[in-house]
Amino acid sequence: MKNRQFGFTLIEIAIVMVIIGLLIGGVLKGQSLIENAKIKSIINDLNGVTAAYYGYYDRKKVYPALDDDYIATSLGGFWGSTRTEGMLIGDPNSLIPGVNGLGGYLGVVNGSVTTGLSGDTVCTSVPAKFAQLVDTAIDDGISTSGTVKGLLTAAGAGLGTLNETMVNASPIVAAYGTAGYIVLCRQL
Repeated sequence: MKNRQFGFTLIEIAIVMVIIGLLIGGVLKGQSLIENAKIKSIINDLNGVTAAYYGYYDRKKVYPALDDDYIATSLGGFWGSTRTEGMLIGDPNSLIPGVNGLGGYLGVVNGSVTTGLSGDTVCTSVPAKFAQLVDTAIDDGISTSGTVKGLLTAAGAGLGTLNETMVNASPIVAAYGTAGYIVLCRQL
């Protein structure tokens, strides 16, 4: 009697390995697409606020007033009220009138105090792992130069209002990290 051995052939094992490789490749590609969509969402949010800022100027022939050096509810009509025909969606009575696509803060601040950018800037808080990618897509990818500057949040957690975040932020002196939150500001 012949002794039969059971098992997988080399061809069967190779086919399974190819299938596993395709599945892993698909998952990695999917993650890359999701991250790229998040980056584009942040950029679109910054561009939307910029367009609303200049749209406000076109309609009123004045720039939206900031009553202090940081964002305040004084943006009043700029953020979602009838005075500006709702150029931006958000609650002007909230301490966080705007939220970006990732749930971070989004607003207009006087940039000269914290960021070193002159005049009004649009700022948003993003997870640190996206900060350099957004900066690179818009500007030069360097946190301390160009039209986009990065700020470290005090606790690194992006907590509090954008006003509190800006008051407690400090300019980044090194490369973007991967932990916590970064406030990105772009000059208007």
